[in-house]
Amino acid sequence: MPAFENRKGTYALVFACNQVRPVLVGKLGTMALQTGYYIYIGSAFGPGGIRARMHHHLKVQTTVHWHVDYLKPHCSLREVWVDYSPRKTESHWAGKLVKCNKVTIPMTGFGASDAASVSHLFYSRTRPEPTLLPSDRLRIYRLGLKGNSVE
Repeated sequence: MPAFENRKGTYALVFACNQVRPVLVGKLGTMALQTGYYIYIGSAFGPGGIRARMHHHLKVQTTVHWHVDYLKPHCSLREVWVDYSPRKTESHWAGKLVKCNKVTIPMTGFGASDAASVSHLFYSRTRPEPTLLPSDRLRIYRLGLKGNSVE
């Protein structure tokens, strides 16, 4: 696992998807998964910070805890973009992506049940760049993947 820090912060998970299929996302309903890339925006302000949250996101799930856990079995996590900041910017990032013409919203409400944002999941046909996010402190973690787990 990359050396994620035990600090609070906001993050974006960048998934690559090479299949088209319906995916049931709990009570939200069914999402039409497409080939391309998905960006999930989240934050980690609890015990263990980013390191603890990434431990969850990088392991194969046996139980579903968050909406993103429904997506993980069907996609490969390729990058994690992290802003280690005690300032909560999750909703700000999501708001910026909602207005961005380089991404679309694949499912309203995804990952946003406890936020005012329309969605925390975004889709792009092409590999997204970290410059989509309003942060000059991003750390980019590129993951070497085999299947759905980190090598």
